[in-house]
Amino acid sequence: MTESKQNGQGGLLSRSFLGLLLTQLLGAANDNMFRWLVVPIGKELLAGPAGDGAGAALALSIGLACFVLPYLLFAAVAGYLADRFSKRTIIVCCKAAEVVLMSAGAAAIWLNNVYLMFFVLFCMGTQSALFGPSKLGSLPEMLRPEKLSVANGMIGLTTILATVAGTAAGNVLYELTRESAAQRALFSAAALLGVAAAGLAASLAIQKLPPANPARSVPKRLLRETLNDLGFLAGHSGLFRVALGIAFFWMVASLAQLNVDGMIVEQFGRAQTDVAVALAVLAIGVGLGSVLAGFLSGGKVELGLVPLGAAGVVVFSILLNAVSQGYIAWLLLLGASGGMFNVPLAAYMQHRSPAESRGRILAAGNFLAFAGMLCVSGVFYILHGALKLEATAIFLITGIATVPVLLYAVTLLPWATARLMVWLAAHTVYRVRVEGREHLPDHGGALLVANHVTWLDGLLLMMSSSRPLRLLVESSHLKSGALRRAARLAGVIEFTPPLQEDSRASGEAAAALGGGQLACVFAEGEVTRTGQLQEFRHDVLEIARQAGVPIVPVYLDELWGSIFSYERGRLLWKLPRRWPYRVTIRFGRAIRGAAGMHEIREAVRQLGSVGGAKVHLP
Repeated sequence: MTESKQNGQGGLLSRSFLGLLLTQLLGAANDNMFRWLVVPIGKELLAGPAGDGAGAALALSIGLACFVLPYLLFAAVAGYLADRFSKRTIIVCCKAAEVVLMSAGAAAIWLNNVYLMFFVLFCMGTQSALFGPSKLGSLPEMLRPEKLSVANGMIGLTTILATVAGTAAGNVLYELTRESAAQRALFSAAALLGVAAAGLAASLAIQKLPPANPARSVPKRLLRETLNDLGFLAGHSGLFRVALGIAFFWMVASLAQLNVDGMIVEQFGRAQTDVAVALAVLAIGVGLGSVLAGFLSGGKVELGLVPLGAAGVVVFSILLNAVSQGYIAWLLLLGASGGMFNVPLAAYMQHRSPAESRGRILAAGNFLAFAGMLCVSGVFYILHGALKLEATAIFLITGIATVPVLLYAVTLLPWATARLMVWLAAHTVYRVRVEGREHLPDHGGALLVANHVTWLDGLLLMMSSSRPLRLLVESSHLKSGALRRAARLAGVIEFTPPLQEDSRASGEAAAALGGGQLACVFAEGEVTRTGQLQEFRHDVLEIARQAGVPIVPVYLDELWGSIFSYERGRLLWKLPRRWPYRVTIRFGRAIRGAAGMHEIREAVRQLGSVGGAKVHLP
């Protein structure tokens, strides 16, 4: 593999990514197989012959706590290792440690010592905690940026497949060997060691990745270093909010996983093997939602899926309480909603984290996620073990607790939510292809200057960018109060032409651009009535110069003739020439220090000529 491919230029079929995918699948399968073998044994030993419900809840809570506590204790170490050393080296070492730990786990099962089993489970959690930042942090180093959302969807899917397989295998191993500790140890050693050895072999396929920050010093005080990492993450407000969202997802996922066991065995009176089926359905839902999120992201990080996923968690958690006889369908849809909620957040964290401190940021994010999961283990014990609430009632509480998260997501991400709704609506009419998206800067401000063919142009441009896009719109186009309120919510900058003489609007635009945002103006000033590129009425050079940002030319092609254009002299009142309508949006190379608007207009015109469009200078 070439060096360029080692630095974020590889594809989804590269040897390194496929090796990581298989390593992740086998590791997650072993984690879950060991956990769901040990937890039923713990329930059996702690509950005693009477089958005390509080003892069973205690075993479930301890099992979760043992697995997640290492993510809190060793977050700083995990971040340090991922930044200081090659992530590939850390991954291989973690897989080698897994082989040793599974040997110890088989010995603990043979001794029938529940406390030793839980200690090994704690050590497995430590191995996974050290593995996590290197695993996720390696994705941007292996793959091109536009592959990250799909890659996270694939990671999510393989994790789910592994969770399904591991959970089922653990519960089946328990049922098959519950009468004999020696038989249980023999079967467990074969399964656990075999999967661990296969995971170690798969990790060797990952090719060498250079250390991101070889000068980083060793964390000497873990608690202080963890607090420093959390402070560092909090200093990146956008990443911090995303990390909180990821933490919420894992809290809901952990509570649902614990709650399914209680719902199936205690509330519905079914066998432990039926728990594996229900957990598999929940996990498959998360996998399907993860893949769907990767598809809907369309080659970019699509945060608009976050409110949609949160809404699904609310609805299907409540339905599990209200219409519990359909629990299989509700578990599937609850999982799918969770997957759609989590994937864009995970992709955003990887894509937006600075490369030299990505491990540190991901480790701090893991700390938040697993602190939440640890709290969930205590909350579950209180709700189910102490207060004796039924599992379906706990799902109802989960749905109600998600409502504030949904409202916050909609309030925090109005542009992303609106863009997703437009994407879903517009894709019934249009099929949008984007060319040159790499010319949009990942960071910093830029002013987009585009041609104007339909009344949906601004919404189509919002769809094509993974970053918020502020439109500059003439006041005459925002006549109603409702339209003005919606425009303000979407961050529209309203102006009275000529733009260069509206000091308030031009100042607001310059401030937004100088603050690192993207803005867009349709310099023609109105929708074309002929399909041809018109003269540019709005001079935006002074705004770009004042903010010190480049100008990115944009051409919206193939829209002429759609029902939202003025083709045949009519807007809306005509049948489309084809359905769905194919549209191409082209971004050109950024222009700095343009001599005049004629140069910008010529750049836009040239983009139109690339597709063979009829673009003429009058």
